[in-house]
Amino acid sequence: MKRIQHDPGAPSTSNARNLIEASLGAIPVPVCLLSGESMTFANEAWLRMMRFAAVIDLCGKPFWDLAAEESRKNLLSFLQEAGESTAPTSWVCRLVRGDGTTISVEATAQPLRTSDAIILQITFKDWAEAESGRAEFTVREAAEVELARKKAQLQLILDNVPALIGYVDAEGRYQWVNRAYEKWYGLHPREVVGRRSLDVLKERIGEEYAERLRPKIEAALLGVQVTFEATHHFGGKDRNLVLTYSPDPDESGKVRGFVLMVTDFTEEYRARQELRASEQRFRTLAAALPSVLWTTTVNGEIDYLSERFTQITGQRVESGLGTAWLRVIHPEDVPGALTCWQETLASGEPLDQQYRVLQQDGSYRWFLARGLPQRNEAGEIVRWVGVSTDIHQQVLAEEAIRASEQRYRLLFEDNPHPMWTYDLDTLSFTSVNDAAILQYGYTREEFLRMSVAEIRPAEDVAAVMALLKNTGHTLRAGPLRHKKKDGSIFWVEVAGHPFSIGTGRSCLVLAQDVSERVRLEEELTRRAQHDSLTGLPNRRLLADRFEQATERAKRNAQHVALMTIDFDRFKQVNDTFGHQIGDEFLKAVAQRIRSRLRGSDTLARTGGDEFVVVAEAIDTIDGCMEVANALVESLREPVPVGDLEFKPTISVGLAIYPPDGTTLDDLTRRADYGLFHAKTAGRNCCKRYSTSERGGVQEAMQIERLLREALESGNFELHYQPLFSTNGELKSMEALVRLPHPELGLLSPARFIPIAEESGLISSIGLWVLREACRQTMEWAAQGFKVVPVAVNVSAAQFGRGDLAEEVKRVLEEFGMRPHMLELELTESLLMQNVDQSCQQLRLLKEIGVRIAVDDFGTGYSSLSYLHALPLDILKIDRSFIRVITAPGSSPIVKAIVELGKNLGLTIVAEGVETEVQFHEMKRLGCDLLQGYLFAVPECGSKISSFLTRGDECNEQDEDGPCSITSRVLEI
Repeated sequence: MKRIQHDPGAPSTSNARNLIEASLGAIPVPVCLLSGESMTFANEAWLRMMRFAAVIDLCGKPFWDLAAEESRKNLLSFLQEAGESTAPTSWVCRLVRGDGTTISVEATAQPLRTSDAIILQITFKDWAEAESGRAEFTVREAAEVELARKKAQLQLILDNVPALIGYVDAEGRYQWVNRAYEKWYGLHPREVVGRRSLDVLKERIGEEYAERLRPKIEAALLGVQVTFEATHHFGGKDRNLVLTYSPDPDESGKVRGFVLMVTDFTEEYRARQELRASEQRFRTLAAALPSVLWTTTVNGEIDYLSERFTQITGQRVESGLGTAWLRVIHPEDVPGALTCWQETLASGEPLDQQYRVLQQDGSYRWFLARGLPQRNEAGEIVRWVGVSTDIHQQVLAEEAIRASEQRYRLLFEDNPHPMWTYDLDTLSFTSVNDAAILQYGYTREEFLRMSVAEIRPAEDVAAVMALLKNTGHTLRAGPLRHKKKDGSIFWVEVAGHPFSIGTGRSCLVLAQDVSERVRLEEELTRRAQHDSLTGLPNRRLLADRFEQATERAKRNAQHVALMTIDFDRFKQVNDTFGHQIGDEFLKAVAQRIRSRLRGSDTLARTGGDEFVVVAEAIDTIDGCMEVANALVESLREPVPVGDLEFKPTISVGLAIYPPDGTTLDDLTRRADYGLFHAKTAGRNCCKRYSTSERGGVQEAMQIERLLREALESGNFELHYQPLFSTNGELKSMEALVRLPHPELGLLSPARFIPIAEESGLISSIGLWVLREACRQTMEWAAQGFKVVPVAVNVSAAQFGRGDLAEEVKRVLEEFGMRPHMLELELTESLLMQNVDQSCQQLRLLKEIGVRIAVDDFGTGYSSLSYLHALPLDILKIDRSFIRVITAPGSSPIVKAIVELGKNLGLTIVAEGVETEVQFHEMKRLGCDLLQGYLFAVPECGSKISSFLTRGDECNEQDEDGPCSITSRVLEI
């Protein structure tokens, strides 16, 4: 029984049932109540009829347990029907009484609706009367049961027929439809039965389609059986249908209605169309091909020849059918052609045979016949399909090549240098001389199965591919690397001469071994580019490696770290142990340092105890510092030199490309300045070049000038980085300021914010960022985008002035922006400098309605009691924790931060998420929002708007709730 919606004005369930039971208890007619399928009440007349002592024996039990076995199935159906109906429902059944006897009764069920359920009141026909007419009643019951069984069988059959079946009465209204009809149109029977068929079709398919069917329906209602095809467009697809309308006349011949049956033959229709198209393509192909197409029976007799047969031989197609095709074969080739064809038929293998065919002018030309067996599903050959192609010129060319080979073989085979020929199109060897076999170690047969690319190292093939396919003129090339069969590499110079035989294109090559000459040249080059003591690159090679590293860094938006290294107190080693030990010491410590670097990094010796490291492919400035500090740490363990052990230390100066310079001279000079500071700071450490000191003063002044110009002209740029929920929903954006540089492009805040703070410009820049972020947000809103809150960073100078709340309020009013759409981010260390002042300022901001975020949380020294006192909304976990989230001991720290924020009622944000591992770990720990390069990099406003959706796209709601903005990049 189905439940109904609660009506607030209805009486409670218990009160309603009490009233019902009180009213039914005294009536003489047997009555019981059912809720669902269980009995809840029976009056005294019912108990007497069923011979039960008390209701307690029956309450809560399924009613159908009282039915006799033969009536139980139908009773279940009737109970279901009664529960879904709004009108009384009657049926006949046999019940088992308390003493084991059975009784046939006629029952009427009336649904009674209470506040939250449907209760069935079942009233039974007077049981004494039922007992007296029991035999007659049983016969009628059996007949009705049999009729119901047959109706159920018919309905089952109709519901399982894949065709759409329905009955339309004389007024054009549906009387019933089968299940296939319901599924096709997605309709419940009550949405169809009783409605005019044309009205249903107009709603579901369209008025035009329905009007096309009107004459067919009218004809069927006049007694004419109609069968026709129609194209039915429904659900975005065209379906090809066969419709049959079969009239249903009564005994007098009057049409009571008609049965409609709709069969979908879309696939069959498409198959017929495809077959016709395929046949047309075959005929077109046969006419266009210069070859003769043919088919044969399973016994090998030709039953089809294309028209090209007539054009080639001048004979009618009919004259070549059966075995008559042998008449156009050259007499000398007939025995071989016949034998080959018979062997093919016997083996079932493909046919591939050459023979000469008679032409219209009486001459003969060479043809290649190729045939394939066509098999059925059982694998049996049912026919042969083949093509005969003119290869006359190819055969002549092959003969010419054979003749040409004879002429040059004497010079080719006896040459002391390796020689070979290869096909310029396929690069396959076509011949090799004995010297090549001896030099390379392959047999002749192995050579002829190879291509010339296979005697080159795999990494060289792409570079020499154009040379291998040279078809223009004789050339000399080299030195080139070649590979022998045993894998050894040697150097050769080659001379190649392209030539043609017939239509083929080949090349004759002579190779000369120049390995010894190349070795001597490489040794001279190595000595010119490497330090003679340590074998490390010298200044010359360092410059080349630096250029390559910076080019790659420019393409990949990465950094290059240049480090100058000086051994602390190296002079004492030389003075104490002599220069020989000093040299061995330098080699040993150079090897130690080199072992701490990656294969792509370069360690060079530039003189004495001075070394330079170029480390490339580093993503962050912090990463550069980590490499430099790792070099300092590499010498913590003693360095053995012969029988001695040294504990050396090094001082390292660091400069980074591109922020500290773009040329080797600039970076070396600035790294040397860092090295100087490392030595003055007590040695055994690393110092990075700083733009605020000596050599960086000029650049700092230039950046300060750019900052002042940008404030006057508004030439800053704001980039926005989205923040997403863990299910990919865009929640907010962080505004990040960039400064255009005439040479370096856009400068990140790390380059100019320190200078802005030192020059006192930071507050003005902060105000510009605040205004521009609000302006851009309102511009997006005016363009119809559904905007999200924007976050702006607040500097210490801005916060320290004490008027931040007034400034924020003025900007919000200027652009008409709602306060909750603005988030202000303040660092943890800034808030902790003066907690009382911070609380006062933040409360003023909260009164305006803006949201407050604590940024870089975990890097300062927050007091938990103070943190609890601050009116915060958002806690942003510093990226340093996210970067090492998978390291041992890191996850519990982040988990503690997340739990702390959750307990304070804060939204938790993970910054700097760059890998899927980090994403899944932060999601597991319960972070609310995620920000980082894994999802989106900061972009200018015109590009970042692609993450926003139009406001009207989110007006509708579906069953899962309101429409949400989902990141198109969050696909992990």
